[in-house]
Amino acid sequence: MIWQNSWAFGGLLCLVLPLLIHLLSRKRAVLQKFPSLRFLNVTRLLPTRSPNLSDIPLLLVRLAILAAAVLALAQPLWVSAARKESLNASLARVIVVDTSRSMHAPLPGGKTAVDSALALATALAAEASTSVIVQTGTPSSALAGAAAWLSTQGGRGDVVVLSDFQVGAVDSVALASIPAHVGVRAIRLGSVPSSNSGIVLRTARTNVTVVVDSARTSAEWTPATSATSSIVLLAPPADRAKADAAREAAIMVASPGVPDTAKRVAVVFPGAAEMPALVQSAKAPTATWMAQVMLHVRANTMLASTAADEAVQDTTVAPPFAVLARSLSGAPVVLVAEAAVNGNRSLLFVQRTSPSALSAAALIAAISTSIAVSSDASEHETAALPDEVLKQFERAPQLVSDGSLEIEHRATAQSGLSDGRWLWVLVLLLLGVETVMRRKAQQTAMLETT
Repeated sequence: MIWQNSWAFGGLLCLVLPLLIHLLSRKRAVLQKFPSLRFLNVTRLLPTRSPNLSDIPLLLVRLAILAAAVLALAQPLWVSAARKESLNASLARVIVVDTSRSMHAPLPGGKTAVDSALALATALAAEASTSVIVQTGTPSSALAGAAAWLSTQGGRGDVVVLSDFQVGAVDSVALASIPAHVGVRAIRLGSVPSSNSGIVLRTARTNVTVVVDSARTSAEWTPATSATSSIVLLAPPADRAKADAAREAAIMVASPGVPDTAKRVAVVFPGAAEMPALVQSAKAPTATWMAQVMLHVRANTMLASTAADEAVQDTTVAPPFAVLARSLSGAPVVLVAEAAVNGNRSLLFVQRTSPSALSAAALIAAISTSIAVSSDASEHETAALPDEVLKQFERAPQLVSDGSLEIEHRATAQSGLSDGRWLWVLVLLLLGVETVMRRKAQQTAMLETT
């Protein structure tokens, strides 16, 4: 038996009230007629007060009513074997997907580690009763939020981290924010280059792989795959060369990094054959990353300044498209919505000017920087956490039956279970008994005074 609202026991102090009422109650004076007193003056009879408790059975019933109400407010719960089994069957899960630059390296099968992690995250989410998938470039910073969300859920909970586990991706300090009853799993995906395989430095157009050993230092330049090249450009045949030139200009301006393959973006120019179908299938953006990209592009000062000087013929704006950049006259230059591009859910930017306009290159540069994977010093780390360390991090979610009363209290309270309803039924029955006893006492008192 556990009590989910122990503060309610303070209501037991109310049991003093019936005692005071019974002690302070006044009894009716009983009229006694004696013939020898008929010549005495008539005086008003005053009720008397007795220092002793009166009508003890009625008092006990009233005390029982208050006691049962207090116990009901304390929300008692009998944690039976069936209930423990039901609580253990539910599982809340947070899947943290590492989306840092190292996770975007291609694997032997052609897919990236991020692609494999997202597919695995979807499968893991389906196994749980309720789940959340968190995509972040810094898994350690997401663990505290994961623990906070799990604290609002009932039953068991665990955190699954999908990463290549470079040194610094997850540490013991971040794991300390996860309560001991919450499970932890670490699944390695991708690979981190060893110390002799080279450090990759990226520029606007090339990747430089630097290999350092005791005898020499060598470097290899290879063409880079930047975030700019991952943007789909849709233009009429006559303007495709101009669109490619705008992409090249954006590369020189923005020097974008590695693209986040989970973020698909397209830019459509006036006269593109795909324009009518895209407009018809467009809808308001629904993904969080889309909103983040829209805010980043809208705040880009280069895009705003170049769009201000543009002359736009088509000034219509229809839902669900939103305007991100306007000319000085207020005409919409860049619009955005969500649409299916080449069968993929994408964020669609509509450029109202020709691809040769300065605002076109500025738009592509702004988009590429917003969808590029953030890179910091830790991404050049060539060491990864060994499997032995990851095993030390892992633990199974604690079962309710194996936990303390605190774990049972948390699980049952968040599941909304309580046996207090039976005590409320008892309160109603006792109220009925009290009503009958009180009426009988009143009738007896009336007969005594007559």
